Amino acid sequence: MSMTREQAEALFARIAAVVGEEGITFRPEAPQPDLLVTAERLHALCLALRDDPALHFEALQQVAGTDHPKENKLRSTITLCSYAHGGRLLTLHTDLPREAPQVPTVSDIWPAAEWHERESWDLLGIVYTGHPDLRRIMLPDDWVGHPLRKDFVEQPAYQGIPTRRDREWLSWQK
Repeated sequence: MSMTREQAEALFARIAAVVGEEGITFRPEAPQPDLLVTAERLHALCLALRDDPALHFEALQQVAGTDHPKENKLRSTITLCSYAHGGRLLTLHTDLPREAPQVPTVSDIWPAAEWHERESWDLLGIVYTGHPDLRRIMLPDDWVGHPLRKDFVEQPAYQGIPTRRDREWLSWQK
């Protein structure tokens, strides 16, 4: 459900009243209202978003990671839904340094996050601290690197199987 600017501002006012504004940037002008949250504030904010009756974001829709090399950061994004409040959506973004991308897990708040966080770690290398089972979910356990990072260097082969797909190799498909 989309929100008017006034509805978004009222939502943000309630969030600020519950957890304060430190480490949280409200962005009501975004196409879907969202918050930019520091890693240090994320877990407490998520608990409040789930547990406060006026907020009640009881459903996690997704956890995703993105790579922003020009800004030298990775971003973990969480999308939440409050069915109790008419399907209202809220997106949380946490920017992380490329060298040590760590953010607290929210899998203890919304268990569905466990698999999403594993995928984000597997493909981008974002470490979800406190995660109960942070291991590869898509790639083999002995895979080197995180292939959705823009600086990922592909291995020439994995267990004797070529991984590079150059133009010459692909020419048979024409």
